Amino acid sequence: MLGLAALPSFFQFIAMHFLPESPKWLIKNRGHHQAHVIMNTIFKTNNLAAQKEIEYEFKMISESLTSEIGVPFKQRYQQLFTVYKRSLIVGIGVQIWQQLAGINTAMYYGPIILQQSGWGGNSDRTNLINSIPLAAINFLGTCVALLYSDK
Repeated sequence: MLGLAALPSFFQFIAMHFLPESPKWLIKNRGHHQAHVIMNTIFKTNNLAAQKEIEYEFKMISESLTSEIGVPFKQRYQQLFTVYKRSLIVGIGVQIWQQLAGINTAMYYGPIILQQSGWGGNSDRTNLINSIPLAAINFLGTCVALLYSDK
């Protein structure tokens, strides 16, 4: 069961080696030409609207890097608790509420709970198979949350 959970991480580790560098990192470290190439790859279209979007993003990244130059680490760290305070609270709050909701416990002990409630069988395999609907509902709920999380 633990090995199966490691498979997505393994595939993600392998796939990371095929990802391009971020445009911001390229602008900061290697120059503008490679960043334009990567941004054209990301947008995948060569129409006028896409070119305008690329230029806008390029301008925003360049301005962001210009504003970061010369700002000491201590000041950037302080901004985390002043300028970005709301984002920090939301991010930490989501993680806390996720743990306090108890879904990890329900998923981990799901087969045992089902067996003790009379839905399970005598074997671990049967109990694991019977917990598939619980995992499916969790998956569907996660998909719905993903649709609304950026809104």
